[in-house]
Amino acid sequence: MKWVFYSVLLANLVYMGLNLWGQGASRAGKAEVAGSSRFKNSSTGPYSFEQKDSRILLLSETSRSGDKSTEEVALQPTLVAAADDLISCMGLGPFENVISARGVAERLKAIGYNVEMTAVDTFTGESDYRVVMLPLSSRQGAFRRLRELKTRGIDSFAITKGVYAQGISLGVFSSNGSAEDYRQKLIGLGYEVLLDVLPRVSRGYWVQLSSEMFPQELLLDVAAEFIGVEVAETGCMN
Repeated sequence: MKWVFYSVLLANLVYMGLNLWGQGASRAGKAEVAGSSRFKNSSTGPYSFEQKDSRILLLSETSRSGDKSTEEVALQPTLVAAADDLISCMGLGPFENVISARGVAERLKAIGYNVEMTAVDTFTGESDYRVVMLPLSSRQGAFRRLRELKTRGIDSFAITKGVYAQGISLGVFSSNGSAEDYRQKLIGLGYEVLLDVLPRVSRGYWVQLSSEMFPQELLLDVAAEFIGVEVAETGCMN
């Protein structure tokens, strides 16, 4: 009978061991599945990201911010308004448009020069004439008057800046006579208007170097490519 008792006891021990091993394997499998699920959730979708210091960091974001050296910063001209008291600087110009000036500036920049671009406005001695309605007491009043003028078929535009802010522009004319004729017509319709003289300016674009002289080879190329462009004194902000 003893061998029967020991046989039953051995069988129970084997059964318990198998159960314990199975539960451990089940927990390990669940943990592996959970880990796989977390990995899949972090790598699907339009952007991949990684978790770092409780912050979601887009991998596409790191690729953009980590390569700033490849970004090109386009040269932009500094506008110098027409005036009589400008400081004089030596520059190469005037170029008729910003694209031509920027092309020459980029060529200088590519061979190691420190370059600045300046847009200079100079008076031409001629003027345009604008018919203006004096500023109203509020912007709302100006827009109400603007709607009234539009209803009567009178071309008009609200002025938002300058001494005539909240006033209304009723047209710009190249001659004083034409502007005065139109002003008298509007006065006849019951509007109080006046003439505003707008001096004409000519805008030219200049390329300036901080201290170096312009390379002779580039000056020869520019002279052959652009008419009237030369090294000369021009206004600057320095």
